[in-house]
Parts: sequence; C-alpha cells; structure tokens
Amino acid sequence: PKGDEPTDIPIPADEPTAVDEAPLALEDLTPAPAAEPAPAAEPAPAVEEPTPAPAAEASPPVQRAPGEPPPIILAEDSNTMRKIFAMVLAGEPCTLFTVPSGREALEKARQIRPALMIADLSMDDDGYYVCREMKADPELAHIPVLLLHSQLNPVDEDRAGAVGADGDIEKPFDSLVLVEKVKEYL
Repeated sequence: PKGDEPTDIPIPADEPTAVDEAPLALEDLTPAPAAEPAPAAEPAPAVEEPTPAPAAEASPPVQRAPGEPPPIILAEDSNTMRKIFAMVLAGEPCTLFTVPSGREALEKARQIRPALMIADLSMDDDGYYVCREMKADPELAHIPVLLLHSQLNPVDEDRAGAVGADGDIEKPFDSLVLVEKVKEYL
C-alpha cells in the first residue's frame, strides 16, 4: 500500500542532523574566565537620573506635521457622553481620543501630548485630579485643561483655580458652543 512507503521528511534547521564535528576536548568544556570583578571596597558608581526640568523650562508642545489635526483627549466615564462628543467634533479639524478615567487620560496625555484635555468632574480620578497632575508635570503643564461638569455638580472655582484649570464646559451643552469652546483652546 502507498501509505507504508517511506517519505522524505525535512528536518528543521535548529535540530541536529549528522555529527561531522571533531570531538570536544577537555579545554572546550572549561568555562571561560570571568571578567575581573570590581574590588569589594569600592561600590559601583551610581547611575545619575536626569533631573526633570523646572516647569518654566518645560519642553514645547509636540511638533505635528503640517495639516495634522490636533489631538484632544476627553476623560469621561459616560459612554453616551463620549459618543456625543465624538459626533459633535466629527466634522472638526481635530482627532478626539476618549478614555473612561482620569488615570487613563494622564497615560494617554503622556503618550500623545494633546493640544487640549477635557476632564469630567463626576468620575473617579476626576477632572481636578487630572488637571492637578498635568499642571505638575513639566511635559504636560502647557496643555489647556477644561473641566466638564453638570449643573448639578458645578465647578468649585477655588478648587479649579488651585489646580490650574483653564476653563470649563457645562453639560448639557449646545453643540455650536462646544465647538467654539474647543476651537478657542486649539
């Protein structure tokens, strides 16, 4: 029967095939001498971490290619509100990134260096937290932060000033007012 005939089976390159090498000598089995260890009395030199630049010397905004739309981050825990923002800003010359928490907003901001951050006050790690963390980071301090809030949860002006908020947006909002507010900060 044909199934019993031997076939050529290729052997993968990483598997040994025939032994054509010379036998190993004893010196081949002796480990190579280790690098000379540093004297025990002298500790290894410390690696100096670069010191962060003061806020006044923060790096400039990320340079974008001509015509590249500026990125905006919306930190909002409501999926519905994230969708509304996406619909309202869909025709605008910007790229909207939405995240459901303040911590994720900060991670995203460190990755893409947005032109604008909009952070809701009624989520965990709220807009005050996001704003405070961004303004304390020399790489992000120049980015405007708008606090998103409802009429039932208004902005605490003292607290907003203390964290360095650049403005606010009240929900519910008129779409045209939102677009104008966003354009004001881009």
